[in-house]
Order: sequence, then C-alpha cells, then structure tokens
Amino acid sequence: MYGYAFNPIFLFNFIFFLHNWSFSLSKHFFPILQWYTPNSGGDKYQDQLLFINLISLWSFFLGFIIFKKNSKIISYKIEYNFEIFKWLFYLTSIIALIQVFQNQDVIYGSDQAVDAKSSFNPLGILLYSHSIFGAVTLINAKSRRIIFIVLVLELLVAILTGTRKAFIIIIFTYLIANYEYIKLNIRIRTLIFTILGISFIFYLTVFVAIYRESFGLELTFNERVLLANGLIFNDIGMILVYTLNSANSEAVQTWVLELLNENKMDLTYGLTYIQGLINTIILKPFQGELVNFQAAYYFKNVAYPDVTNQGYDFSFTAEAILNFKYFAFVSYFILGVFLSKIYNYRLVNNYYDTLYILIIALLYIVLRTDSASFFRYLSFFVFTFFFLRYFKVIKKI
Repeated sequence: MYGYAFNPIFLFNFIFFLHNWSFSLSKHFFPILQWYTPNSGGDKYQDQLLFINLISLWSFFLGFIIFKKNSKIISYKIEYNFEIFKWLFYLTSIIALIQVFQNQDVIYGSDQAVDAKSSFNPLGILLYSHSIFGAVTLINAKSRRIIFIVLVLELLVAILTGTRKAFIIIIFTYLIANYEYIKLNIRIRTLIFTILGISFIFYLTVFVAIYRESFGLELTFNERVLLANGLIFNDIGMILVYTLNSANSEAVQTWVLELLNENKMDLTYGLTYIQGLINTIILKPFQGELVNFQAAYYFKNVAYPDVTNQGYDFSFTAEAILNFKYFAFVSYFILGVFLSKIYNYRLVNNYYDTLYILIIALLYIVLRTDSASFFRYLSFFVFTFFFLRYFKVIKKI
C-alpha cells in the first residue's frame, strides 16, 4: 500500500479535505467568503465543528490501520466475468437519455420532496444504478473501446441532465482502477497528464454547476456553453476557490450542530443508519415510521420543512453529528474498519477489488449525502452481483 500514489490513506485524506475543511482553509485566504444557511447562525459553531472533523479523521485512520493486513496475494485467486454489467449500463443510459428529452423544461433543483416518504421514485432508483453499472464496467473493462464508450456516454448524460454525481463517480473509478499502483516517483510525462486530467475534472465540475444554473433562462445550448465558459475564464481566482469547495459541506454540518446545541432537534442515536440499511431491502412506502429517520429528511423537517424548490443536501459528518454529536468520530472509525476489511480481501477475487474501488470512488459523492444514499449505491452492485451469481449469469473465468 505504501509508496503508491493512490493508496487509500491518501485518497481518503484528499476527499475528506474537500468535504470537511476546504471552506475553512479558503476563508482564511478569502475572508469575504460566507456560507448560506437560512434560519441559522452561520459559522457560530465552526470551531467546534473543525475539532469534530479532526478527531473523526484520526479515528478513520486508526480504524483502518488497526485492521489492515499485509497481503502476499499478487493476483486474483478467482475472477468473475462482469460482462453483464456493460449491458446493464447501456440499458440504463438509454433510459436516462429518454428521461432527459421528456423533461427538457424541468429546472435543476426544483420539485424537492417535502419528506422522505414522498421522495420515493421508482424510476429515480433505477437511474441511480446507472453510474454504478458504468463504474463496474470501467473497473473490469478489457478494451479501450469499452472505456471510451462508457466515458463518452456518462459525459453526455452529465451535460444534458446538468448533474455531476454520476460522471464524477465514473471519473474517480477510472483514475483509481488505472493508476492505483503508480509509484510516487512517476515520470514527468505521467505527472503532466495527471495534472491535465485533474484540471479537466475540476473544470468540468464547475462548468456543469454553472451550466445547470442557466436552466431557468431562455438560452440555447450554445449560449449556455458560452455563458459558463465566460464566467469561468473571467474570474479564474474565485472559480478555483469555488472548485475547491464544490463538495464542501461544512455549512450543513454546522447547521446540524447548531440545531442540536440549541435543543431544536433531537439526536437519533443510530436510527438513521438502521433506516439506511432497511431502505436497501424495503421500499419507503412500506417502512412505516422508520422512513422519517432518513437523515437528510429528518434534518430537513426541522431546518427548512416547507421549502420545495431548494435542497441543501446533507453529509456523512452531519449525519454522524446527528446521531452522536461530539462522538461523531464513532461513525468514521467504523467506516475505517469497514474499508480496511474490504481492502484486505481486494485481491482474493475481482468482486472484492471492484467493491473496494467502487467505495473509494463513491466516497467523493456519499460524504455529501446521507447513509441511505451510500447504502443504496453499494446495494446496486452487491445485490446485482449475488442475484446474477445465484442464477449463474455471472460465472468464474
């Protein structure tokens, strides 16, 4: 593990920084920066939050290192044929593109669900699987043609829908799967291509964010592209800051801490995680009162219950605080142990290796959502694999 550029410790540190303290660092250099949290006291509890995040980061490392084992395996003991995931990706891509052309006038961020139960969307659940099937295809792809098709299709869907999550999952998956074992003493050419690749990813992240904000304007596709590029290149300094903070969730974390400290919201003591796990098996309409403990909506019902045209997302840290407050580090310790266990088995077969890469790639997204989304993303791969394995659609090579 050590000496490799994309080892799990480095990757998690990088992702954790983007989500949990990039804003605080940016604000040190740009004091004018402010986060927007309606009905909240802003950064009143920011110092407490930074301390929670520091202990949480150490707890993750502790959990990972304690259970990490040195492996002598240099190749898979067992390898499965994941060809079926390619066709599942193509199918869900077609469905996603059909949805785009049927809902061209829908403004991004509108029609937010009022509560967890009303957020149930069977087609949305299906489309959630799109990025997972694409990621699994990339990890196990044997030809460059398949890699190219997956990347282009995902980019097309991202641009047309104005969403970034699926494309970011795909890009992170590709980078980890192909560059995980690059040593730190890499060549200049490789370094240049890596920097260019990362720069393109950040550019695209900002471009899509600005592009989707123009959905409410009567502009043609070309006009939207010109508008987005014009804003990017006219103020490159603030754009870099915006890019650095595009995944940051310190605002919602502080908001949760404020509501708890001021006795406006009750701790859930692990119920949100139970709901997230149950949610992978039982659909929301059949969960009874438990559905109300989906973390993002439990928070929304207290913080901004009547808002339907704007969502403030959620985050892994915010949910950990919602459950354990100043003991939020417990969630990160468990995450570290879980990832360490998967990492130990990654070369036993390509199922575990795919699962490990998928989890790392998903962390960039799921640290900005609640556990229900995290478990749902993982379930698409895990349940699909075992279901198809049971019916012998997936076979050993």
